[in-house]
Amino acid sequence: MSQYPQNCKGYWNGTNYRLRGRITVKRVELRMYFVGAQSTILAAGDLYNFVRVAFYKVGAAYSDSTEQYLGNGLVAGTDIDDVSIVYHDRTYNLSSTAFDSANGFNVPATRLETLAMDCSIPFQIYSTTATGAGANWNTVKDTFKMDVISDSTVSPHPSVSIQMRFYFTLQ
Repeated sequence: MSQYPQNCKGYWNGTNYRLRGRITVKRVELRMYFVGAQSTILAAGDLYNFVRVAFYKVGAAYSDSTEQYLGNGLVAGTDIDDVSIVYHDRTYNLSSTAFDSANGFNVPATRLETLAMDCSIPFQIYSTTATGAGANWNTVKDTFKMDVISDSTVSPHPSVSIQMRFYFTLQ
C-alpha cells in the first residue's frame, strides 16, 4: 500500500491526516524450506529436531503482537484466545540422515512444503503516516500470523526459509 497510497481515501483521525482502504485477500501461497541442524559438532539433542509451523488468522489488528497460537511451545497446547481460523498447523521432523566423513558434517534432513489457500478475507486497512509511505500500514481488526517453533535448545538450530505471496484486490 505504501507504493500506491493514491488508491485509498483520506480521513482525519483527530488532527492527523491518514489514508484508509479495504483489501480482500483472495489467495495466499506459502513455500517453506526446512534444513535440520548441521555442524561438525552437534549436540545429541540436535541429531533429531522437530519444527512446527502454524499459519492462522486472528481478530486483532496487525500492530497487536500479543497473539501467539504456538506460544506454549512445540508440544504443549495451543493458545486459541483470539484465533479465528487455523489454515496450517504441522510438525516437521528433521533428523540427521548420515555423516559426510569427507567434510566432517552431518547430513540433515530437508523438507519442502508448498501450500495454497483460497480464502477471500476482507481487511480494513489504514496508513500510519499522512502520505501512506515510509511506515507499515495497520488493519482495523484481523490479520494473518505465522508461528515457527523448534525443539532445538542449542546452536546449531534448524533453519527455515519462508516465501509468502498474497493475492488481493483493493476496493
